[in-house]
Amino acid sequence: MAQFRKFRLLLLILVVATLGLVACSPQAPAPDTETVVQTVEVTRIVEGEVVTEVATIEVEVTRVVEVPVEVTPVPEEAPDVAEEERYGGTLMVGYSQDLTSLDPPKAWSTMDWGTAAQLLYNRLYTFDADDNLVPDLAADMPEISEDGTVYTVPLKEGVLFHNGRELVAEDVKYSLERNAKPDSGTWNATAPLSNVVGGQAVIDGEAETADGIRVVDDHTIEFTLVEADAYFVHGLTLITNSVVPQEVVEEFGEDFSFNPVGTGPFQFVEWLPGERLEFARYEDYFEEGKPYLDGIVYEVGADPSVYLLRFEQGEIDVVADGLPAAEIARIASDPEMGDLFLNTKTFLTGFLAFNTETPPFDNPDVRKALAMAIDRERLIDLSANAASITYDWYPPSHYNCTAGDDNPLYTYDPEAAQQLLADAGYPDGFQVESWFRVIRPWLNRIPEAVQQDLAAVGVEVELLQLETAVASEMVDNHEMPMFMQAWGSSFPDPFNFATEIFQTGSVYAERLNYSNPEVDALVEAARQNTDPESRCEQWLQAQELVMQDLPAIPLLVAGYPDVRSPRIEDFCYNHTYHRPCYADIWIAPDNR
Repeated sequence: MAQFRKFRLLLLILVVATLGLVACSPQAPAPDTETVVQTVEVTRIVEGEVVTEVATIEVEVTRVVEVPVEVTPVPEEAPDVAEEERYGGTLMVGYSQDLTSLDPPKAWSTMDWGTAAQLLYNRLYTFDADDNLVPDLAADMPEISEDGTVYTVPLKEGVLFHNGRELVAEDVKYSLERNAKPDSGTWNATAPLSNVVGGQAVIDGEAETADGIRVVDDHTIEFTLVEADAYFVHGLTLITNSVVPQEVVEEFGEDFSFNPVGTGPFQFVEWLPGERLEFARYEDYFEEGKPYLDGIVYEVGADPSVYLLRFEQGEIDVVADGLPAAEIARIASDPEMGDLFLNTKTFLTGFLAFNTETPPFDNPDVRKALAMAIDRERLIDLSANAASITYDWYPPSHYNCTAGDDNPLYTYDPEAAQQLLADAGYPDGFQVESWFRVIRPWLNRIPEAVQQDLAAVGVEVELLQLETAVASEMVDNHEMPMFMQAWGSSFPDPFNFATEIFQTGSVYAERLNYSNPEVDALVEAARQNTDPESRCEQWLQAQELVMQDLPAIPLLVAGYPDVRSPRIEDFCYNHTYHRPCYADIWIAPDNR
């Protein structure tokens, strides 16, 4: 019997929730119905041993069509309804979990993020449904000085908060500085204030205000940067930088989350924790004529399968958590529901990561061997095609700044993987303990698939169950030599991947114990480069170096399978903020 070297490894699969609904989907072809016997494999651990049980079930199914990840147009046009007749109706949304906060700095979860961005608040700039960077509260794109360090932003006039007061430049300054302070509870204090003169002092708690933010007049604000930064405006699009009224924040303090006031198309009505949230159309919204809906109601606390059933009964319009994995193929090929099926692109890349200073993963060849041991095509099959293969870090949705997969590194080759392990000193493989957590249901078979692929080359993985907080702390403390996770970009550009995973000192670089001065130089050069074409080349060069070092293995880009209600007209989806374009959609009069 082969002698195994045992290492304590924990495999973390944290697939971050990103709601995705494509703008449209083609009508499904007529399906063929037949009764088939399906074989289901269930892998579990019994007294330390991996046990695979096989069960067979007889079911009637329809012919399964491949699920596209790309956005496709709805073939039928919206009904010809006069503008004034588009107003009315309440959209019903089902969430399995409650929101955590409606205060912008504390909007951590995907549900918080989308609600804050698309319903309640606005920022100086935003990304539209086509991933274009556009003005939001700003009246135009900024005027930038020749040296790239002074940005002058004009504000729209007549924008009203939900309490009726007009938004002015002082509100912008207050909101940005509030978010950056140590006691704000924010997940993002640095973008964009860390590069504003005096901003770091605010972040460090050494100053209340930043000298580099100057209110010129009520409708003009000026930013002076420490150095040129091609991504300064991008940072202003983040949810944490939404503009709020100081007097309301100070009135409610910690309870502002339950009394939120913004400038968005909908205003807050009530939040019954664990039950429901309600929002109503803001009649004085600054974008003339919008929104069309009377309101939006979130129902929370039920399983996604329950919301899908209620969707099919016409009681729910949006299943916000996505489809249960077992239902994806059925919905996609159903003759009545197929044209309601949605599977959007996301900015979410799933990867297998390593602590590169812990044996055996201090050896790059071991990491490369595991990269070649994993069958990505099978991962996609097990997700019901609700994901796509990637061999690189930047998803194809990122401004077309992607190397593509014409000549991918580390393709599936288990024989080569075994040889590489042998050459690295592990001819008999090794045993590992692993921890994982799957948040998205359609990816729930990925851990076992990775486990099986690695076992085929001699790496035996035992899957453990640990609390998320415990496992996350182990990752941060470098006690978890291997883990699987997903990272989603905050906006459609490689910037977030490079600065949060590649760059020395970043969150994931720290977890991976990864540092490469050449990569750091390219990342810093790209951050300051205002030319999109040459900047993309720098991002790709940085990615190439990282792929050669391989501190982590990109495996797949998640899609987001869901359904849209037949009541919804002019449906569109904002990929950056993970929600439908609530201000633009409407319900036909005969469907209200």
